[in-house]
Amino acid sequence: MGLRKHRIEAPADAALPSNPSDWHDIRCRLITPLYGGGVQAATVDETMPIRISALRGQLRFWWRLLAEHKWHLPDLRRAEFQLWGGMGSDDTEASASLVFLRVRNVRDIHKVPYTDYADNRNAPLAYVFFPADNDKNTDVSHDVLREGLHFTLQLRFATIANETQRQQVIETLRWWANFGGLGARNRRGTGAVQVEQADSLPSLLNPVTKQEAEEARCCLTLRQNSSNNPVAAWKQAITRLRDFRQKAGLGRNPPGKEAGNKKPAGRSRWPEADAVRRLSEQHAAMHAPEHLAGNVFPRGMFGMPIIFHFVGRGEPADHQLQPQGKDRMPSPLILRPYHDGNGQWFAAALLLPHDLLQQMSVVLQRGSEKTYPAKLWEKRLAASVEPIKTQQADDPLHAFLHYFAAP
Repeated sequence: MGLRKHRIEAPADAALPSNPSDWHDIRCRLITPLYGGGVQAATVDETMPIRISALRGQLRFWWRLLAEHKWHLPDLRRAEFQLWGGMGSDDTEASASLVFLRVRNVRDIHKVPYTDYADNRNAPLAYVFFPADNDKNTDVSHDVLREGLHFTLQLRFATIANETQRQQVIETLRWWANFGGLGARNRRGTGAVQVEQADSLPSLLNPVTKQEAEEARCCLTLRQNSSNNPVAAWKQAITRLRDFRQKAGLGRNPPGKEAGNKKPAGRSRWPEADAVRRLSEQHAAMHAPEHLAGNVFPRGMFGMPIIFHFVGRGEPADHQLQPQGKDRMPSPLILRPYHDGNGQWFAAALLLPHDLLQQMSVVLQRGSEKTYPAKLWEKRLAASVEPIKTQQADDPLHAFLHYFAAP
């Protein structure tokens, strides 16, 4: 089957300013705290909280997703090179970007400790800020910028940019405003932005619908109850993921009677811990590997690396799961607040295209000492993993979406 051509239509923005050198003002508001984003990792920069280079990288990501999965551009690499600029494939050709961006009028900057959102390890948002909680480097404060920051993003096109390219950028900005963000951990909802006003580009205020997401081979799932507070909706989304992975009675067994109130949950219903025990040939006397799914790591599909830390005599040392030949794999799952266009916010989960994920080569590594080839998942094992089986799904990502949407 040949690739179908996609004609980009944006009637609301069809009347772009007659002078292409005009700047479009896009007034934005930060709706969840901004984590990181500065020159130093995990550090916010109050003097320059929004870096154009990082924002441009975000926009290129969303443009590539749309170009490949919705617009079906025949030569994606060349089209990206022509629009966004950069070096050619052989590093002998350079192109200037046709898209100019700048940030103006940044105000309402308030830096606070991340513990304002996660004051203990059991707090729902501690799941988002675990890099800060686990960092032993006292030179890094892990402060965040509180939601409510305002700024104006200005956009201008080069005079040679054609109408199709302009509409591509406008649609890209709309997807970024709905699902993207600023700074670190934005796939878990930090640094989320809302476009509040864009007089010359009014379509940027429109929510991306479930149907539009499907056209780009994404799956958008919303919780049923709404809120007028985006942080509350974000917290609800993160709580669903945390519970799916590790709540007693769902991701873990309930605590045994002998544990009393000392342990919030019992043994994991996921197979990864027992897979590490088998591969390392180490386990405590009371924790012999028993999970029926075998040596698979399904939660790696939510993003890597994953560090496995065991407690107790005889248990394995720390191990790390990561893609073979790479340090990390960004999560294909985005959690954040979603605005319906009528003043209400919903907890949202957006699953990106991930066709090749289950076949990805991954390794389990114990420091620099030992590396074990590993496998993320096999659909035939779904009945052996309780959190997946219960949701009547055949992989962990779709099982989570089923759980996310449930009352």
